[in-house]
Amino acid sequence: MTKLHTPGNYRKNHSIIKFAKSVIETDLTVVFIHGLYGTAGDRGSKSYILGEKIRRLGVANVAYLNSSRDWKIYKSGDEKKAFCEKTFDEERRDILDMFRVLNERAPEVFGARQKRYQIVANSMGGTMASTLREVFSHVEKIVLCGSGTGSSSATKPILSTYPSKCYVTSAAATFTGDVLLLQGEKDAVVPLASQDELLAAYSSARLAVKKIVPGANHNFSKIDGGNQSLAYELYISVIFSFLMGIE
Repeated sequence: MTKLHTPGNYRKNHSIIKFAKSVIETDLTVVFIHGLYGTAGDRGSKSYILGEKIRRLGVANVAYLNSSRDWKIYKSGDEKKAFCEKTFDEERRDILDMFRVLNERAPEVFGARQKRYQIVANSMGGTMASTLREVFSHVEKIVLCGSGTGSSSATKPILSTYPSKCYVTSAAATFTGDVLLLQGEKDAVVPLASQDELLAAYSSARLAVKKIVPGANHNFSKIDGGNQSLAYELYISVIFSFLMGIE
């Protein structure tokens, strides 16, 4: 895996992109976007396990986007302070900038220019992904994992600003690819109604479906309060099947 530090939009703190090349050369990349508390592509994480499955089967390259924050504070465990006063727009621009870097570095890293993308986004990352009009023409599929139309009681203390619900839903309405909402039955962080509202906003999508993981919590790390291995297995299985077009 190749790691690249790039300039971020928050207090001169950098962003991190991790690249992993498919065993078969391809112009398709699956992009993983983290939720606000998390990172993407950490060894042993859901995103890493799914990404490795995808690239080792020769399906696609993978890229893990980790947006700018105060990394020293973040690694100390105080995630909220690591984002102190960061705005939604700064977070969004971090993601757009990382797509730009991905396009620029693709021939070097992947051996081919990247023309097609699929996005797997968690929590607030899915809300962010739903606003990325600028890259929608190159995105074939979007997976929203526990994502809603706006902030929740758990996310409000982190980013200092959030857009209106209309801003998010009007952008989502311009996407014409396939969308999956993966919803944990016992998600206590993002209201299920907010998640359903976001999926409904994808009114121009070719396909818009919802899959409920029974007993799963918000970040799909537990089933009925435990059994992390089963939660990971279900998360990976449902998303992989959707990306591959398997019913």
